Amino acid sequence: PPQELVKVEALRYLYLTNLNQAKLPDSKVTPARRKILMLTDYDRNVSVDQVRMLGRTMKEGAISSPVFITIKPHPNLDIAKIASAYLPAGSYEITNAPLSELLSDAHVAYTSNFTSASLDTSYCKIPTIIALSGAQINMSPLRGVPGVTFVTNPSELAEAINNPKLPNLPDNYFYLNNDFRLWRKLLEH
Repeated sequence: PPQELVKVEALRYLYLTNLNQAKLPDSKVTPARRKILMLTDYDRNVSVDQVRMLGRTMKEGAISSPVFITIKPHPNLDIAKIASAYLPAGSYEITNAPLSELLSDAHVAYTSNFTSASLDTSYCKIPTIIALSGAQINMSPLRGVPGVTFVTNPSELAEAINNPKLPNLPDNYFYLNNDFRLWRKLLEH
């Protein structure tokens, strides 16, 4: 029941309070080479579909400006063979760096349907594109959030990359108090 829910700080997302918004890319500026941050899934099939869609989009030449892809795979997924099978050589890098270090370079985020990392990118006002496949239920935590784009094919993906939209996730979506006052209040009772 709603009356039994308790509001507390979202510990997993507290690092977002320390990100310097000035260091994030200006979404109004179209760079000569757009940087796409790809966040994959733990499910190999979902990640193959996601990477394949981007590879087909690039192959079709539908993206209006050159792109470079930084792939941050799920820790339980070896993405190297998947990426080399579908993406042009030299168009990407694979990294396991913390997401907090990657956000400042991303012009667009391209995520899997299931990853909660799409919340991080949307909270930072990075245009967020979420890959869906016909076999998936939309389980995204951003389903219904204005400005978040869901794509199912290369033409939709190209449109989303060429015309990125800012997600409209409210600033107060998470409780992010560094003093943990909501947790303290809960634990004191």
